[in-house]
Amino acid sequence: MDLIRNLDVTIFAMVMERPDRPIYRGDDFLQTQHRWILERVDTLIERKETGRMATVVFDGRSPSENIRLDKCFSSFFFRTAEGRAMTRIVPGVLFVDSEITPGIKLADFCAYILRVYYEQGLDRQEPRGDPYLATIKRYADIIRQKTFDWDEDGVRFWGIRTMGKDHFRYEE
Repeated sequence: MDLIRNLDVTIFAMVMERPDRPIYRGDDFLQTQHRWILERVDTLIERKETGRMATVVFDGRSPSENIRLDKCFSSFFFRTAEGRAMTRIVPGVLFVDSEITPGIKLADFCAYILRVYYEQGLDRQEPRGDPYLATIKRYADIIRQKTFDWDEDGVRFWGIRTMGKDHFRYEE
């Protein structure tokens, strides 16, 4: 956590409610959690890193899943008005092996901390008498300090956002 605290890094995360049925897996649609992360990255670059570009890097999955996800991103960036408006993000996805990519290992660690933090309700209450959960809360507080929230037209956009299962697109 000292490394994360001292890095010049901005952390975005989606904390999602588990879907209760199969989500849509076609290569023509980018699911909401990915679109909302891209929205945050694009806004960060626009407001704090003017003139720079962002590259999307994912923890690699199977080759077929990497291809499917790459097609979803390409479809979003090139075929939707929302995607075409995100001119500060390189419209391609890099897939890497998290076992040999330090940045992805840190992202996985942060994802784990935030998942436990929200699953245990530590966003609503203090952990009492549990040193593990107290550590999770302390680490989550550090992660939350590294995010970027903003206001737009009276609406608050959170860098670490929760997403209910109703926001997934499901199989028909």
